[in-house]
Amino acid sequence: MAHRYQTDPDSPFHKVRFRSRTNYGTFINRILADRGDAKIADLNADDVKQLYAEWTKDGHFAMARGLLVMFRMLIKYGALELKDQESGRFYLELRGLEFSKHQSQESGNDQLTPEQITAIIKMAHEMKKPSIALAQAFYSDCNELEQKDILGEWVPKNEPGESDVTSEKDKWIRGIRWEEIDADFVLRHETSREGKIIQINLRGTAPRVMAEIDRMGPRIHGLQRGPVIVSEVTKRPYAYNSFRDYWRKVAEATGLPKEVRIMGTR
Repeated sequence: MAHRYQTDPDSPFHKVRFRSRTNYGTFINRILADRGDAKIADLNADDVKQLYAEWTKDGHFAMARGLLVMFRMLIKYGALELKDQESGRFYLELRGLEFSKHQSQESGNDQLTPEQITAIIKMAHEMKKPSIALAQAFYSDCNELEQKDILGEWVPKNEPGESDVTSEKDKWIRGIRWEEIDADFVLRHETSREGKIIQINLRGTAPRVMAEIDRMGPRIHGLQRGPVIVSEVTKRPYAYNSFRDYWRKVAEATGLPKEVRIMGTR
């Protein structure tokens, strides 16, 4: 069924974007590795609870919840699209199954304080990573922007979307560009999630962003073009995994715990 979900042209798998399909594939491979030999007819809610316990035993709660969502999506596909009777029975069981969030998620302990955000930005400059500082500023000041809006994403060239930033096989799309920031420092950007145009007065509502822009000097005042967040190493927009690794190094250098993620800085 997992193979059918990924190859069926009418499957929901083909209705999501490239990055989501990549993540789905990773989750599916893990599920198959852990329970690929099990028959749906032999599974029940207790088996899923045990599986979730295995996924969370090392503290990887975000990954575990992603795997659980993917597991439910596969069973739903079997029940509603393939009309499989056992999948239908199991799908009804899963719909009533609830899992509590990890304590740190419930209490908000993964949310950074303004002082911690300032420390990350300062450390990024000390580590010669001003791009991480600028990205952190956008994450913290501009809640209207999703992760894909700030960093953009690299996708195969045959995916939808035009771009003037390309590699041999891929292209960069959806990220904020300097051309979208006018002389009054108003950012106008088409959001990656809904495709609507938003306006953000950076000078009025994003003090951390403006502090980083002011550090860059007059070279960005109508002269800078292209992606806003660019790696100092490659001189190109970050691949997400690369950005995540660099941000993690900066965050840990300030003493932040490993469970804190950049999305917790919003």
